[in-house]
Amino acid sequence: MTIKVQFPDFQTAISECYPLCLAGFTGHRCEQAVLKKVSDPKQAEELYQKRILTITGICIALLVVGIMCVVAYCKTK
Repeated sequence: MTIKVQFPDFQTAISECYPLCLAGFTGHRCEQAVLKKVSDPKQAEELYQKRILTITGICIALLVVGIMCVVAYCKTK
């Protein structure tokens, strides 16, 4: 006896759980989550640098908050 189980593809499962647009809005960007594509190498490099800068900024902010929490904890001891 063989049991055959079909799983929906990942993109369909995610889009059902987390719609991309609010109710009442439609369009291409609401139906597909596609990363921004660029054909110009200079523009691609700029986009890459902005993403790296954003990620670095978030990491530094989290580090500063963590240090502040440790300092506040040590002062209250």
